[in-house]
Amino acid sequence: MRRSKVLFLGMAGLILLSQCAKYEDGGSIKKASDNILGTFNFSTYIRNGVDETNTVLVTNYSESYLEGGTLNREYTDDEGQNESESWRWTFNEDNTAISISDVSSIGEWSAEHSTLSTSSVTVLRLNETELWYQFENGGDTHEFRFLKE
Repeated sequence: MRRSKVLFLGMAGLILLSQCAKYEDGGSIKKASDNILGTFNFSTYIRNGVDETNTVLVTNYSESYLEGGTLNREYTDDEGQNESESWRWTFNEDNTAISISDVSSIGEWSAEHSTLSTSSVTVLRLNETELWYQFENGGDTHEFRFLKE
């Protein structure tokens, strides 16, 4: 009887721990599918660990993740033209990365990078109010941070 109690408590503890898995910087991985839906407005750009938000040439940058796997990206480019694009997105099996299909690059992103593009991002933080992700491009690590609309 005592052995079965210990086994039950051990299994219950494992279940609770697995349901509380979190991203490196916060947010429940279990709630990722709910938290990703909506529009996120760009707030911060970090390249190789250095905040370079003030070098970004595009404005009004946002990403909208919709049910059914549609991703809409909107921004104003460095010449004042409004850009709008749509692709497909999916989470990987454990909700720690987002794959993007048929993505195009952002032209004239910053003085350091004339274009940025990726087809997969690693999610660092995803909760009810924030999305942070990073990816490699041109030998640099790029981190984008967004606030949910």
